[in-house]
Parts: sequence; C-alpha cells; structure tokens
Amino acid sequence: TQQAIDGLNGMSLGDKTITIRRAMPADTMGLPHMASLQQGVTDQMSPLSVSSSGSGNQRSSTNVLVLLNMVGEEDLKDEDEYKEILEDVEQECRQFGDLLSIVIPRLGEPGVGKVFLHYANVEQANRAANALSGRQFASKIVRAEYHDESRFMANDLY
Repeated sequence: TQQAIDGLNGMSLGDKTITIRRAMPADTMGLPHMASLQQGVTDQMSPLSVSSSGSGNQRSSTNVLVLLNMVGEEDLKDEDEYKEILEDVEQECRQFGDLLSIVIPRLGEPGVGKVFLHYANVEQANRAANALSGRQFASKIVRAEYHDESRFMANDLY
C-alpha cells in the first residue's frame, strides 16, 4: 500500500496534481453529520498544499475556503437537513479560527454543492484547509480550495 501511495502521490494528470493519502479512522466529535468525517494523512507528508478555485491558475492562500465534494443536491433538498449540515459545519470549522461566515448555496443558486468558509485571516483558513482537505464526509472525500475574497464578497461563487 505505501509503495502505491508513494508512486501515485504527486503525479501530474493534465494540469492537476494527484494527492494520495492513507485514510485514518473517523473521529466522530459527537456530530451526526461529521460522524464519518475522516482525515487521511501519512506521517511522511509535508503540510497540505491546496489549490485555488476558479480558472485553474494557482493563486496564493486567501481567507476564504471552498470545500468541494462535501454536499450534494440531495443533501440540500430538505430544510431541516440543510440547517443540520450548516450547524455541524459551523461547529466543526470554528475550531480553526474566527469564522466570519459560512455559505452553503441552495438548489438553483450559483455554487450549489460547495461549502464556503470565510475566516478572519489567511492563517486560520490555512489551518482549516490542512485539517479538512482529504477528510471523508458521508461517502465523499472533501477537497479544500482557496477562493478569492473579493469574488466571495461579490457573491461570485462559481
């Protein structure tokens, strides 16, 4: 397994780089939606490098994260389910710093399926990115990317 991880981790695929990690048991933290949230890490890995959202061009870190592959349209249909996800995400993500806002676009809105986290500063967003990227939420592996703050403030959530 480690040989496969070492061989595949960092491999280029088109203009993207593959990141492979060993999955670790879930830490349920007592949260119903976070019960299957797992962080995949290996002892040999350096701190996570997270890509930027948008045109595919790499940008530096920002204080806005977008979590991809965390919620699907089916998760957003029921109002109670939506509120529960929002509360769980807020409770989990506040531990990384001063969380100014969370946006989980609803069905029919730009950015549906993404979770946006707006932190007070870049260091806090980096902590969240390193902790959340690669975790499993339900049956999905979460990916964290940085999102331009001015685009976020303009409600440009694509």
